[in-house]
Amino acid sequence: MMGLRMITRQAYKAELIGENVLLRLITNDSQIMQGRIVDETKHTLLIKCTQGTLRIFKKSYEITLLKRNLVLLGSDLLRRSEERIKD
Repeated sequence: MMGLRMITRQAYKAELIGENVLLRLITNDSQIMQGRIVDETKHTLLIKCTQGTLRIFKKSYEITLLKRNLVLLGSDLLRRSEERIKD
């Protein structure tokens, strides 16, 4: 995906809930889904997409924030959102 940049959890301190995202399974480049983040826990994201509402493990996905034009590795987000934002 040209024009996107990788950042780490230290650089990303905003809320993820409400973001429209493109998710790519790290172990299988062809498995991609698009949706909106509706909830976040330390290890998972709840995504509303065309397949319904799915809970995914952060560490298994590369997460593209469409509006912000950012790509995040889910493994870099393995903290509660309130801990990530206040640090």
